[in-house]
Amino acid sequence: MSMCHEPITFEVLGLSSRVSVQFAVHPADQTLVHQRLRAFFPEASFLPRQDTVVDAWQKESDSYAGIVEFGLSIPFMFPLATRRIDLFTGIIGALSDLAIDELGLFQVIFQPVRSRGRIVSCGR
Repeated sequence: MSMCHEPITFEVLGLSSRVSVQFAVHPADQTLVHQRLRAFFPEASFLPRQDTVVDAWQKESDSYAGIVEFGLSIPFMFPLATRRIDLFTGIIGALSDLAIDELGLFQVIFQPVRSRGRIVSCGR
């Protein structure tokens, strides 16, 4: 990720008809991210798309809208690889139960940690 030009965003988008998972990346980083995803998930299909969230928002935005941002007051690390529980079960469950005019988005933005302008790498 330290080779990317811009942050990478992992998104779980829920509509009344489907739940989809996607990565939003800067066009300059698309090839690198695609190569990494193919290496880790060789049997998965990856389809390049643009403006997925914007298009869904415009389609579903007939009435009122509310946006809530949950930020962390202090940074922390949480192990994503755990055998006890699937972290996304609750998120996907909630996003799969939306009404016709609802849209839900879970978004995580990944970017390198920087210290005095330099990228900090774990283990080095």
